[in-house]
Amino acid sequence: MSTTTDISQRARALFASFKAVVDFAVLFLGQVVTKLAGIAAFAFLARTLTAEEYGAVETAVSMWMIGFAFVDFGTGATGIRRLSQHPESYAEIVRTVASARLMLAAIAVPLLLALYVSLAGDAAPPGLLLLYGLSLFGLVLNQEWLFQAKERMDIAAFGPSLRMGAFLVLVILFAPGESGVLSVGYAEALAAAIMALFFLASQAMTFGLGSARLDFRGGLHMIRSASGLGLAKIANAFASSVPVLIVAAIAGATEAGDIGAALRIAISIITFSWLYYLNLYPLFARHAASDREGFVALVEASQRFASWTGVVACAVLFVGSKLIMSVVFGADYADVSLEFEVLVVAIFFTFASGTARWTLIAQERNRAIFRVQLWGAVVTAIVALGGAITHGALGGAVGYTVGVAAVWSVAHLASQRESLAPTSLRHFFLPTALGVAVCAGVRISGLADLPAMILTGAILGAAALADPRMRRAMFHLAASKSGDA
Repeated sequence: MSTTTDISQRARALFASFKAVVDFAVLFLGQVVTKLAGIAAFAFLARTLTAEEYGAVETAVSMWMIGFAFVDFGTGATGIRRLSQHPESYAEIVRTVASARLMLAAIAVPLLLALYVSLAGDAAPPGLLLLYGLSLFGLVLNQEWLFQAKERMDIAAFGPSLRMGAFLVLVILFAPGESGVLSVGYAEALAAAIMALFFLASQAMTFGLGSARLDFRGGLHMIRSASGLGLAKIANAFASSVPVLIVAAIAGATEAGDIGAALRIAISIITFSWLYYLNLYPLFARHAASDREGFVALVEASQRFASWTGVVACAVLFVGSKLIMSVVFGADYADVSLEFEVLVVAIFFTFASGTARWTLIAQERNRAIFRVQLWGAVVTAIVALGGAITHGALGGAVGYTVGVAAVWSVAHLASQRESLAPTSLRHFFLPTALGVAVCAGVRISGLADLPAMILTGAILGAAALADPRMRRAMFHLAASKSGDA
């Protein structure tokens, strides 16, 4: 009996020591399913719709991304931080987040329509945009943030996977017929409702619903306290969406579909960067509040891991760009590989800036984060506008990448001025130099895309594991939640 108990205790201790890895693995698997379902759905649409119709869908989705950021407005991240620091206030925090989002959703739909008219003209049918707008009300009951704060990553990961899986099935069932692209809007609205109901049922069974009473005064206070972060999220969503909208307005729906397709893959990959930092975010917040030495060590490890991971991933994507675009969206999109290669550089800068941005959020430097994202949005809009006039979709891709590079530079400067654990660029020198050299060598060799991807991944992956500082960072991150279990 004692032997069984001892084994059980050791197993629990081992699980606790690697909780960060387990949590990230669950979230990672959920996002893999989510992104594969999303890419499959839009690959189906790219093959089913005309180039102009597909461009119309990408235009509507770009508007929806801005609306999503507006309705969230940083309430999810603020709720995670508050619940991590004050778990006894669970019911109050849940009510205020839901109340804030309901008020924001009531504003978002007409605001989106007005923004659509001013930016996109007639690039997408208004009915399609309206259906996407109505789906934003599903965010009110989206409790993904709650399950992340409570470290129930299994439920947090399953919700988005369920939504995108439902969207894929519904898109195929509602295959564009007489309703045209509106069928995509119906699928999105129903999928959002399915996810909202799942989270509501999961909350009831896991933690209890509590009072159904809304707290609009608390919601207003939540909006005010999250305003810096919320405005930063809107600026970030605007920067991600405005290249498609500008290209649609200047170069037409077909070019908008080209950059929309390339951006869809790029942003799907960027999501994994967001997922990595979101997994560490509660720990960032707790260490920033009470353990500066531990906070500095965590930031150092995070930067080292992000530098090598970002370089390996982006180098593989860069050398395989034509294969990736043609496999995902069809042979007609192989010529969009140059746009995708430009966006791969943006993926790298997103990985590189993540630690600075998320540690500033954890320290409630919301104004600094807003300035960072606003700078990126302004630079993106200006460069994308000039680029779209002369080079269409390629110019829009350049605008997005330059904007992300601007975010990286300003975030690093803000971290130097305002963070308890300032970020450093030295972690990126060796991985970046080696990544550029390997990509150049593989391209000069003339290898086909698939063997080029395999060779690039093998060389850079081996180099990452051979770096003792990378290995130490991996073990530090793996055990980072051992004291929380």
